[in-house]
Amino acid sequence: MRKTGDNIAVTANPLPVVTLTANPNIALLPGRTVTLRASVTPSTGFTFVWRKNGVIIPNTSDSLVVTVQDVGAYTVEAADANGFCNRTSAELLVKDSITSTVFLWPNPNNGNFTVSYYNYIRNGNQIRENNITIFDSRGARIYSKTYNVNQGYNLMEVRLKGRIANGTYFVVLRDGYGNKIASAGFIVHQ
Repeated sequence: MRKTGDNIAVTANPLPVVTLTANPNIALLPGRTVTLRASVTPSTGFTFVWRKNGVIIPNTSDSLVVTVQDVGAYTVEAADANGFCNRTSAELLVKDSITSTVFLWPNPNNGNFTVSYYNYIRNGNQIRENNITIFDSRGARIYSKTYNVNQGYNLMEVRLKGRIANGTYFVVLRDGYGNKIASAGFIVHQ
């Protein structure tokens, strides 16, 4: 039992300050990434819980690499080992950059590459199609495939490694109605 007048020392640690930053920027294009980095003051003894659009995502480090397929609103929560001093960062919105450019990478390539183009999707339930046709340097069609597109940038993978020779080829991208959207050249060097 304590006597009246005994002193008790109480230490109150301030809640951490959690900051979420993006490098190089937060408007993405296909083939590019942005690194989200969490910093905490004070800086020791914290674990991280990342969320995209309010849903926990698997990552426990202080950074996260995001592609154009991962656009959304990000937060990170810093928690001490005891779970008492938790704090969440302000929301950071990672979005895509709208452009009418067709992206094809890598170029040159070995016959395997990715094509992407911004699709103006008006709602999340709208499913559209794009068609990729590839022609050789003589104009002969050597490949054609239809891809479902359901968001701004869809990554359309083309796998022709070992099926085509070294040389120059041309991609024609068409919408689901057969209208030409864009075209691009590429070089295969295996």
